[in-house]
Order: sequence, then C-alpha cells, then structure tokens
Amino acid sequence: MARRRWTKEQRERQARLIQDWKPWKKSTGPKTDEGKQISALNGTLQWKRSPIASRWPVGYVPTLDEIKQALEEYRPTKQEVAARWLKIMRDVAERDS
Repeated sequence: MARRRWTKEQRERQARLIQDWKPWKKSTGPKTDEGKQISALNGTLQWKRSPIASRWPVGYVPTLDEIKQALEEYRPTKQEVAARWLKIMRDVAERDS
C-alpha cells in the first residue's frame, strides 16, 4: 500500500483539527508501576535494530530486569548512534521512493 501524500493545505487543516481535538488530554497511558516502566522503554527498544536484541534467542521474551541490565551495559558511542540514525534515514528514503 502506498503511503499517503498530504498537501500543504491538508496538513494545515489536520493540524488545526488536532489542536481543537487535543487527543493528548484524553490519553490515559499506563496505570501500574510495571506498565509505566515498560512504557518508558518503548522508544528505546526497537528490537529489529537494537544491538541488545542479539543477547537472547529468537522467541525468548526477556524480563524487565534483563532488559534494564542490558540497557545499562550497552552505551553506544556518538558515532554508533549517528551511523544507526543514518541507516534508518536511508532505509526510509529508499522505502518511500
């Protein structure tokens, strides 16, 4: 399925609608402490691209403590972060072209 192409007017209209709608005010988010901890990792753990994912066999679901330990041990350099970001951007550009 092709990605939708928004015109400038459509983006502006949608932005106004969202500002009126304010969906972020209705969001409940996680309620338990465990849910909050898991949610806090959402942006960090992109398993397909994560160097820490190779620690566990395919199909294994690590515990929250195992994930925290792995994140504490893995500290990427600025060059590693830049290289990963560049690869992701190239992949996105290639996919969209």
